[in-house]
Amino acid sequence: GAVTFDPKKLESSSQLWSGYPHILTPSFQDTAHNITALVGDSAFLPCTVSHLGDRSVTWMRKRDLHILTADVYTYSADERFRVLHPENSDDWTLHIKFTTERDAGVYECQVNSDPKISRKVTLTIKDSQLDDPLHYGIATTDTMPTVMIEGQSERHIQRGSVLSVTCVVHHQPHSAPDHILWYHGSTNIDYDASRGGISIQ
Repeated sequence: GAVTFDPKKLESSSQLWSGYPHILTPSFQDTAHNITALVGDSAFLPCTVSHLGDRSVTWMRKRDLHILTADVYTYSADERFRVLHPENSDDWTLHIKFTTERDAGVYECQVNSDPKISRKVTLTIKDSQLDDPLHYGIATTDTMPTVMIEGQSERHIQRGSVLSVTCVVHHQPHSAPDHILWYHGSTNIDYDASRGGISIQ
């Protein structure tokens, strides 16, 4: 049968659509544009998007136009990059682990809306040896390296899942330790054991 349109209903629908553009249009919230991290530490680049809807958030490195993450997936072969997106939140934070001086530069958070919107974040990397370690809560001497575990001191995970623990060693230039030993209680962890299950990256 023939399909008929009611012009009044169509006009009303159009007015409803155009009358609430803020509901339909993604937008960035005001977060930091400049982030500083120390060499070897983690960097967190913020990007908060309101009214995302069914659009996607992508992080790109401007230096080489390399796509790092899309949605919650990492598209870079460099596993130091990942996006932190708590469920049902508007946050899409780019997390860069073990930063190097080469990581410095401009990164872009993009939303594939129409038109596309993007937001730049500039990352500065500082050599920790040029700063006072006490400013960052790290006690040190001229010769002894300092060691700390990233993240919370107590973690709860499901049986059978993977636990990832990151150790950061701060040391003087050209004096990196030859070996790093991990312990479970008083027992040295043998990550070369034939049974597997433990790996160090």
